[in-house]
Amino acid sequence: MKQEHLNSIRAFNRFYTKLLGVLNKYYLESEFGLPEVRIIQDVYLHPDRSSKDISSELNMDKGLLSRLLKQLEQKGYICRKGTERDSRMGLINLTQKGCEIYHRLNAAANQSVEEIFAHLNDNQLQKIINSMDFIYNTMNEKEKNLAVKKVALHVPSDNLRPPDNLWFRHLYNLKTKEPIMQPLFLFQ
Repeated sequence: MKQEHLNSIRAFNRFYTKLLGVLNKYYLESEFGLPEVRIIQDVYLHPDRSSKDISSELNMDKGLLSRLLKQLEQKGYICRKGTERDSRMGLINLTQKGCEIYHRLNAAANQSVEEIFAHLNDNQLQKIINSMDFIYNTMNEKEKNLAVKKVALHVPSDNLRPPDNLWFRHLYNLKTKEPIMQPLFLFQ
């Protein structure tokens, strides 16, 4: 990929994350960060899901997900129930309190989107929606054949402070297990 293309994509990512306000500690003026909001949404839309399924759907680190699920459970937003096959395998659902929070967050997200795009006329809005649909459909088709993997790379240097293991994301073709892109840094 050409550097100018990388620069354009990364610049747009920085712009859009800023526009949406997802880098704030609390998202949508709630008590939650974006990861918690996405978990609550996923559990609402897909009840009786395992943490493994949630991790896979959100492409979220299992350790982080585990900590966030524990916090949400302690606050009474989610509950776990064992399966018939394995009582240790907890299926995750929202409690009544969790459902109320989901509806509040969903309304706040709708209001946020309306505010962000309110200045556009119908023609401009339709062009943006068409572009979003194109990006979603194109990348969603590609995602079916890709997996995001973390690879530890030891960088020997006296100037680095511990830990000197830096994490990069690599995209791999699931069928051939071959890397198909150069490493992508985790920061924008």
